[in-house]
This record gives sequence, structure tokens and C-alpha cells, in this order.
Amino acid sequence: FCGLGAGGGEGAVDWQMNDHHRSTSYAILYELAHAKPSETAFIDIGLNIGWYSVQAGLLGFERIGVDMQPACIKYARCNQELNQIGLGFTALNLALSPVPDAPPVRIDAHSCTGGGSMSYGWGGAKVHVNVSSKHLGVVLNEWIAATPA
Repeated sequence: FCGLGAGGGEGAVDWQMNDHHRSTSYAILYELAHAKPSETAFIDIGLNIGWYSVQAGLLGFERIGVDMQPACIKYARCNQELNQIGLGFTALNLALSPVPDAPPVRIDAHSCTGGGSMSYGWGGAKVHVNVSSKHLGVVLNEWIAATPA
């Protein structure tokens, strides 16, 4: 079962859209609306729950979602399935790095927040995992190589 909470209450994530986020959202959606899905893949860096990837999927784009937080990967996959657009979506649980040989990043396994250091509503001790780091160029080359021609 996949479910995403929004709005108040324990364990829910509250989303607040200030002017900066709203203008960024509009710009991304504008670009999606004017791009050709057959010629473009959508890359969602900082995937979180996959909202932008859902919008791109509904418009027919292949999507790559990257997030260092394992819980965000889980939520984003559920979000794709709930919107019946799971095909054409690749979720990658890794941290992006400006250098090719970066060490792994230690992150809370149950967190899905900006920056990944806080936990909402779970309480108790955090469970940390090591997440691989890769350069974006390496990630894209691997995705292209794995994509059927």
C-alpha cells in the first residue's frame, strides 16, 4: 500500500510554497509543457516525493529521479504507481557529487526532508545508512547505456 500524507498531523509533511518555490515550479512546468517527450528525458534531482516527476510522467516523459534519502525513493515510486505512470521512471538512491570518486554519504534511512538530516513524525532513534555518491555525468552515462535502443 502506498500513501502520502499532506497537511498537519503526526507523520505528515507540510508543504509551504513561498514566492521562490512557486516561480521555480512554474518555470519547470512551463518547460515541460513546451518540450517534446519523445526527444527529452526529465531529470529530477532532489526527488523528494516525486511531484515534478509525476507531472513529467503525466506528459509522457521518461524520468530519472535522484535522491540520497532512501525514504524519498520509496515515496516517489509509490507516487508514480498511484498516478499509474510507473513505467518510464528510474529512481536512483544516491548522492550527487562534483567529483567522480566521492565517498558515501551517511543519511537517516527514514527521512524524506530537504537536506535529509531531520525526521518528521517517526520519533525514536534515527537509523543511518551509507548512500553511494556519483558524479551526474556518470549517472547519465550509466542510464543511457542501460536504456534499450
